[in-house]
Amino acid sequence: MQEQIILSSSAINQVGAAKCDGTLSITTQHLEFKPLNTQLSLGSIKLDRNEIESAEPCIGTGGGIIPISADAIKITLKNKKQYEFILTNKEVWLQQLNN
Repeated sequence: MQEQIILSSSAINQVGAAKCDGTLSITTQHLEFKPLNTQLSLGSIKLDRNEIESAEPCIGTGGGIIPISADAIKITLKNKKQYEFILTNKEVWLQQLNN
């Protein structure tokens, strides 16, 4: 049975200077990023929500250093690995992730 999507939005996965457009979705059990371009992307991401330690606002950057957007969130896992996504309605996403 497929999980029901609670929230979904276009997003950009940011890893340093590299970026990848795609779709970010949240279900009761997972946070998942699916890239639009599967051949030239940073890859799909599927995180267990139980492994998320924190979700907080951050600044999206160009080239990994120049601030370009205040509409970004940073996800930190319990193992301290971090993911950054630029998206709209970051407050709604943070509310869902921090529940």
